[in-house]
Amino acid sequence: MNLKQTFNSTESRVSFLKGLALLSVADGKVDETEKEYFFNAGIGLEIPEDQLKNIISIFAHDAGEIDTVSVIFENKKQSLLFLREAIQLCYLNGDYCLAERKLVNSFAAQFNINKSGVEKLEKWVIGGIDWSKTGDTLLAELEAQ
Repeated sequence: MNLKQTFNSTESRVSFLKGLALLSVADGKVDETEKEYFFNAGIGLEIPEDQLKNIISIFAHDAGEIDTVSVIFENKKQSLLFLREAIQLCYLNGDYCLAERKLVNSFAAQFNINKSGVEKLEKWVIGGIDWSKTGDTLLAELEAQ
């Protein structure tokens, strides 16, 4: 799915990247690689430089400062795609921590997506990541034979 097609306005692309940046701060661990990822993603999403700098400035904040931040999308499809990508980002390191879960649930509540909907998304996304990792392991084992 092409993110620029789904998030077809500057405002929705800014909200998308801003929300993911907020999640990166939630666990209290932001490294230079993450900052570089967000900068490059912002360029790829054609976010204006001043707004991109504003998003990158989120990394200077403490995790406790982000509890009441909202992101706004134009439709439910954008909201659901954002949540999918958010859960995926949180789980990539194998540790979907409580602070990240709380923020994902806070976003979902803003989008009028109930707890069971979030749980279904989490199960699907995490299952997909685990499936992919299992496949990578299998391929490596077969390659070594």
